[in-house]
Amino acid sequence: MKPFEEIVKEYKTLGTPITQYTSEVEHLKDVMFPDEKLLAVAEGGGLGALTNTRLIYVYKGTFSGFDVKHIDLGNINAVTFDSALIGCTVTAIGTSGVILKWVGKKAPLSKFKSDIDQGINNFKNHKPTHSNNVDVISQLERLAELKTKGVLTDEEFAEQKKKILAQG
Repeated sequence: MKPFEEIVKEYKTLGTPITQYTSEVEHLKDVMFPDEKLLAVAEGGGLGALTNTRLIYVYKGTFSGFDVKHIDLGNINAVTFDSALIGCTVTAIGTSGVILKWVGKKAPLSKFKSDIDQGINNFKNHKPTHSNNVDVISQLERLAELKTKGVLTDEEFAEQKKKILAQG
């Protein structure tokens, strides 16, 4: 869990104003890991957050709560940008079939697509690609569930997380 104050600070350094997705930005504190850095954001049919390790989609439904999806940067197969007369769409497709999509204004989403491409290149050039990235993420998600349910203390969670990340 990343402190909300750090997320707001990183968000502000991007020069992107928080407009209609304020609750989604706040929900990032429950989604991002402390060592993740926010690199780019986009609004359009949900909040898009590019970090140094993954691409995150957060949307708060009217009645359904938060919809959160993510794809590890090493597991993105394709990122497309489709422009239409009224707006445009950025779509990211992961190796596991996860699809993330944002629909909105051309200029901000065009920049977001470029940021995603650069983030993927930086990730692949600076970190070894592991075939077990999906397994590592699922282990971390399970670990977070155990912490949320009170099965693990903060210290136990941090210790187990370090072990999982060291294996990956």
